[in-house]
Amino acid sequence: MSYEIERRQIAPQPIAYCSATGTAADIPTLLGEIFPKVVGHVQAKGGQMAGPPFTQYLSMGPEFRIRAGVPLVSGIEPGGDVESGELPGGDV
Repeated sequence: MSYEIERRQIAPQPIAYCSATGTAADIPTLLGEIFPKVVGHVQAKGGQMAGPPFTQYLSMGPEFRIRAGVPLVSGIEPGGDVESGELPGGDV
C-alpha cells in the first residue's frame, strides 16, 4: 500500500467559542453547557458553521483550561460568554 503526502497552505479559520476551567470530571458538563450556548449565539447572529465542534485543551493538571467552539464560514460579533477569534492558518 502506498500513500501520497501533500503539503499545502490553509487560511486562518474564524471561530466562535467559550472558555472554561474545571477538573477532568467537570469537562463533560462544561462541554454540555458551552456547545448549546455557542451554537445558539452563532444562529442568533446569522452565522454559519463551517465544520464540527472542537475543543482545545489550553492547560492540563489538577484544573483544565479549555476552549470549546465551532468553526465559522465568516466571523461574527462576540456576545455574552461567547467570544470570536480564529484558528491559525499555515502549512499542513
